[in-house]
Amino acid sequence: MNRAASGFAASFAAAFPVANPMPPVLWRTLEWLEAGGCVQPGGNGPAARLYPGTEPGSSRVALRMPRVEETRAWTRTDQTSVTDRLVLFVDTGMDGSQAGLWLDDSGFQRLVHVGSPEGPGLLCELADDPVHLLRLLALGYPELSAPDYFGMTAADAYAMGYGPAGTYLPPARFRAHVERDLDLDVPSTASVIVRRTASIHDNQSEDRFWRWLVKTRSGAA
Repeated sequence: MNRAASGFAASFAAAFPVANPMPPVLWRTLEWLEAGGCVQPGGNGPAARLYPGTEPGSSRVALRMPRVEETRAWTRTDQTSVTDRLVLFVDTGMDGSQAGLWLDDSGFQRLVHVGSPEGPGLLCELADDPVHLLRLLALGYPELSAPDYFGMTAADAYAMGYGPAGTYLPPARFRAHVERDLDLDVPSTASVIVRRTASIHDNQSEDRFWRWLVKTRSGAA
């Protein structure tokens, strides 16, 4: 573990609110990503893709520094008692969709997704434990913002909407890190982890995060 790798993880963690801190398992993975050459500079700060350097890959998902301005755009408020509850740091789709961590009403961190209205608009709790983010990333879906593909393998999802099946390139090294270094199992499809979904286009939902964000955006929170 070198100083450069630790620096990226430390900067990433510093962007999280004190009330909603970055989980230790994510810190370890960010260090691994930088040590492996997966971190690249960007207009809004460095971001980590799932492949080293310029190595081609079929997953477009990336982890980047959380910015409170993006949370405010979704919550429509700058009250820290609200914005501290939602930290967005995973680019899940090319349409601006993101995933991150939300503190529920009991103070537990949940993995959630906010989807662009121009797309499927996936807006829901993805999993009840942040560790499942790493399992989802290791699956290697081209994007994590399209729930219609969650019942397929990542390779099948790629063949359905992104390119010929034979050209699919999984994040094999990242998956090995998740399975070997973190001792996490990676399922065959995202639907094993994400059991129910909701959309920004829905009129009603029983999803806890959906209900909180709709209430927050209306000013009733």
